[in-house]
Amino acid sequence: MLIGLSDRWINDLRIHLPALWQEIDDFRTKRLNAAFTSIINEGQKVGLIKSLPAEMIVMIFVSTLKGVINNEFLLNSKFSYKEAIETSLRILFTGILTAKGQKVFQKSFKKV
Repeated sequence: MLIGLSDRWINDLRIHLPALWQEIDDFRTKRLNAAFTSIINEGQKVGLIKSLPAEMIVMIFVSTLKGVINNEFLLNSKFSYKEAIETSLRILFTGILTAKGQKVFQKSFKKV
């Protein structure tokens, strides 16, 4: 993801270089799909994530992140790019985690 970049830089990139932004967005979407699929599958194997359709969970995660980091939302909210992603991930993960997974997540997320 592009967490290390400033909100203004990302906004300028979207406005002034839309073709490059589209390439970045396509690349990011492929990486997100692969990363979340791996995380969800592994989490389900070890009992940290509820037994729900992995492909549905991945689609919800990717769609949510893309929607929250969209230009209009960020421009009209008090959240930074990083805050929007972190809050979205917290909400989504806590919704799919088992009780055991919740404990692990809370400990791990505090470190991030």
